[in-house]
Amino acid sequence: MVKLSSRITKAGYRTFAASAMFAIGLMGTFGCKDEKECEKARLETHRAFQTLSQVATERKLAGVDLAKWTSVENKAELLESAFATRQVTWNSADKARDDVQSNLESIKTDNDVSLEIFKRTAAEAFQLQGALADKCR
Repeated sequence: MVKLSSRITKAGYRTFAASAMFAIGLMGTFGCKDEKECEKARLETHRAFQTLSQVATERKLAGVDLAKWTSVENKAELLESAFATRQVTWNSADKARDDVQSNLESIKTDNDVSLEIFKRTAAEAFQLQGALADKCR
């Protein structure tokens, strides 16, 4: 495994990787109804799940309901990777979305406001996923 400089953060690396994948993706053909709109929507969905993944990690580190937050974090990372390339893995994304939604019904945290913000962020990401599926699947 390549050791990253201490100045390069995990989020910075993810942003770089997403940008590189986007550039590579623009070089090939696109199997979507409207190439530009689908790519824009996919990137927006990817960024939403990237944010959701980061927030899930923060909530997990609070140490409350650790098992559920770990599961949500893992599924959010899976969702993030499902939309990282133009080759969207729809079936795994749908399953991960369902798993996150079921966990959100009973998950606990140390801060109710943070939980509500997380739930809204998740709902927005799921809405973007649905819109992308309608437009480009």
